[in-house]
Amino acid sequence: MSANPFTIIATVPNMERVEAILGAEGARPDYFRLNLSHCTVQQAVDFLTAYNQRCGDIPIFLDLQGSKIRLLREQPTITVNAGEEVVVCSAPIAGKTCLLVDAQVVRTCIEACGTHPSITALIDDGKVELRLLHPTSDAFVPATVVRGGKVLPRKGFNLSPHPICLTTLTTVDHEFVVKTRVFPCVRYALSFVSDPREIVALRETVGRDAPCSRHARGCFVAAKLERALSVAETRALGAVSDEMWLCRGDMGSQLGLPGLAQFYRAFVHVMPSFGCPVILAGEVLDHMPMAGISTRSEVCHLADAVERGYTGCVLSNETVCPSTDNALAAIRLVRAVTAAAQADRIVGSPFGDWWAEAQRALAEAKKH
Repeated sequence: MSANPFTIIATVPNMERVEAILGAEGARPDYFRLNLSHCTVQQAVDFLTAYNQRCGDIPIFLDLQGSKIRLLREQPTITVNAGEEVVVCSAPIAGKTCLLVDAQVVRTCIEACGTHPSITALIDDGKVELRLLHPTSDAFVPATVVRGGKVLPRKGFNLSPHPICLTTLTTVDHEFVVKTRVFPCVRYALSFVSDPREIVALRETVGRDAPCSRHARGCFVAAKLERALSVAETRALGAVSDEMWLCRGDMGSQLGLPGLAQFYRAFVHVMPSFGCPVILAGEVLDHMPMAGISTRSEVCHLADAVERGYTGCVLSNETVCPSTDNALAAIRLVRAVTAAAQADRIVGSPFGDWWAEAQRALAEAKKH
């Protein structure tokens, strides 16, 4: 169990939410996070200019898209129903219900359908599920909706196994990095990373002389684990990263829920060998955004995360949700639960005898 306080990374949609969090008692996170997939380069620069003036002493993670596939910004908000026929394409097609992705993704889907008889695509961490059908055109891929729901722009579009592996930054990410590296408060998180060369390329793009390169290796980089990787591949990422985030949303879409459970069980045992801290991300307190209260299961899982050695968590929907009150409650709850879970004995707690017995049981197990 870590002796350091459990780290909270709070995702924010805008400066208004930052101000609300900083102005609330007991809700200050350790770091903030901005998802660059939902803004333009200029919007990111404008945000960081205001952020740096207001709270530049709090580091902020900028989430780069990497090889993650997303619906286009031009995707209309629509609702699709199970059994409905849709098309995956790069531009609207008259008379068809369109899901808009980059043209390269359309080509990737066409190639995948040519080699696999049944391809599943999951949108927004599996909230919408499609079965891709055999394409009859190079302009689109037909699909049947298996699980219906609301489709929003810039949400993740998952194909499994993930078909894209990068060794350098994309053009879009490169532009974001060049424009944001001037802010000392900036750290980077890289999505769907699979090759250490991508992280090296990120640091080289930032440069050693950039204001944000204040760490031993240069700029601070978190590798986001969101796809199936081998132990050796994961260790290789850990060797060049400052920390790794286990992102269970996309990981669950890639592996399926039973597969995620199997992977997670093995992952936590190998985690100490990665050589860098590991942060838990993805639906940490999934009930908080809508209900304003966590489930008992989520609270117990947070305590288990502390025990397993995770050094912190990323709050996403929990702190970008429409309700500021619910966002503040989520941060406060994580702080309270993890502090309690880290304490060997809490003053006034009735569970001192339980903890003492647990320590004896652990010591006895180590003998055998």
